Amino acid sequence: MTMEACIFFKKLSSMVLVGLLTACGGGGGGSAPPAADTPTPTVLASAYVGTASSPGFWAVVQSTPTGNEFFAMNYNGVASSSVSTTLYSGKVLAGVNGGAAASGLRTMRADGTVRDGTASFSAASLTGFVASFDASVPLDAASHPATAVLPEDAVAGDWTGRWVDAADSNTSLSLRGLAGGGTFPINVPRCSGVSLRLGAWQAASRLYLVQLDYPVSQTGCVRQNSQLKGWAFVQQTGAKQTLRFMAVDTTGSGISFSAER
Repeated sequence: MTMEACIFFKKLSSMVLVGLLTACGGGGGGSAPPAADTPTPTVLASAYVGTASSPGFWAVVQSTPTGNEFFAMNYNGVASSSVSTTLYSGKVLAGVNGGAAASGLRTMRADGTVRDGTASFSAASLTGFVASFDASVPLDAASHPATAVLPEDAVAGDWTGRWVDAADSNTSLSLRGLAGGGTFPINVPRCSGVSLRLGAWQAASRLYLVQLDYPVSQTGCVRQNSQLKGWAFVQQTGAKQTLRFMAVDTTGSGISFSAER
């Protein structure tokens, strides 16, 4: 009997599989025998942080109606006081046996320049993956257990951390009175009245949608009349909570924010 491959999406442990390639039987002749080598999931829609071998790295993967979005940040220093960041954004393509790739990847370097890039994923499982960007040193990332990425109301309250925009600024910033599903006016360096929207909490991936709308016209505001989109999550490590988010525009240029409390 002829076997054909099919890609399907499946929920597992309250997370959404980005892609899982499996064998599907043909028509009419009964069930086909299981494949000898069962393919493993590629990447889960979730939040990821670097392991001991690559501590300055975090990423999010989220399934959307237009594809499986991928955002990642590589930084030096402590997350809440990072002094140099590289932002990655693109789409994750489904893969098999622990492998996957990113399409349309954009890389924003620490100097603010943006260029097209490549990314490949290996050793992917239900708990993490290894990412290699532009054939550089691979970065290990492990997904948070469900208990480590906090529930819907975790983002609520005040946060003080590091706002990094390589195109313009790298500074301490306080965001006050945040809550999921709300819109908040914030002031960032040289741009006042920026609208920050945190979408409703996504239960499957434990992520919040982030949207930043900059004023249409404002002297000195580098990002005036622009909109940035991305994702946020809150992590619990011992008694410490960490809020991380990044958002980019259509060119791949963007910002990141990391705060602890």
